[in-house]
Amino acid sequence: INAEYMGISAFFVVDLLMSAVFSPTLRCWVTKWTTWVDIVSLLPLITFVLPTKGVGVVRVFRLLRVLRLLRAYRLTYLTESGTLAREIALLLYTIVILILGSAGFLQMIEPIMTSTFHDSLYFILTTVATVGYGDIAPDTTFGRVAVCLFILMSAILIPLRAHMLMDRLAVRSPYAEMFQHRVHNKHVVVTGLIEHRGLHTFLTEFFHTAHGFTDCEVCVLGSDVPEKQLRLLLEGKMAIQRVTYLQGSPMDLVDLGRARVAEAQAVFILTNKQLRLSQRQESDAEISLMTLSVRKYSSEVPILVQITLTRNAPVLYDVGASRGRLEYRNTHLGLGADPIALTLK
Repeated sequence: INAEYMGISAFFVVDLLMSAVFSPTLRCWVTKWTTWVDIVSLLPLITFVLPTKGVGVVRVFRLLRVLRLLRAYRLTYLTESGTLAREIALLLYTIVILILGSAGFLQMIEPIMTSTFHDSLYFILTTVATVGYGDIAPDTTFGRVAVCLFILMSAILIPLRAHMLMDRLAVRSPYAEMFQHRVHNKHVVVTGLIEHRGLHTFLTEFFHTAHGFTDCEVCVLGSDVPEKQLRLLLEGKMAIQRVTYLQGSPMDLVDLGRARVAEAQAVFILTNKQLRLSQRQESDAEISLMTLSVRKYSSEVPILVQITLTRNAPVLYDVGASRGRLEYRNTHLGLGADPIALTLK
């Protein structure tokens, strides 16, 4: 057993030294909490040079071996921070480390009660599950105190991590996912000032059989959660399998990535035709900023833009709007007579 332990310890010593060598600076390596976990967990090696009469000291040092379980925290770095996957990983990490660590710790301080690790693990699992058969119980005062601390930690840490996971699930929206093709492998992105009437008009024209776009999907990128009328449109026969709605902003590069703008056949930026005359200049300015944002994200994708005042058309061209109409299978689609200079009538 000592030979196996020495071999495992040698592996951890080499890993510790390698982390020090490849660390950017010595200060960076020293200030990491994982470094000190590794150092403290290697202290049990001292027990092999201590005299046998120091049994109490030996036991204390051997308890430190349980700290090696904390190294598993590095596995959570495989998930992205702030995501649902990270919260699930942290919950599983908390449960596994708490159970295995407590089982190992209890076996060391209660060798009579738990002669094997399996007995200790069985006792911890029945305790955390609030079953408590009573066939195994701590014999010493120190053991009882340790079990009480374990119960308190499990009653605090596990519900805390579970609560954070539920909070993450609560804010998760079906409109916050990445766009995925449902049937076809081509799509266009529709964004801008999305409202029910304007989107209905666009989809009716876009999916008309005369245009040849029936095998192209539409990803709608809107700033708000769709209201009832818009949801009815998205769930209707015309859009149910061909239109995906995402909540986001064309000003946000992350949201443009979620909509796969770089892979799109084109981007349509719609305006709100119901605006009053006094609001049209401000609306066109907002559309211009959206166009600039999309163009900065992708220099190749065609951008067809709706505006309310024809005098603002040169500005749209300057910030990256495409001239002409979208060509697809020898057909053309523009918004009105001109995809850029569309005025309200």
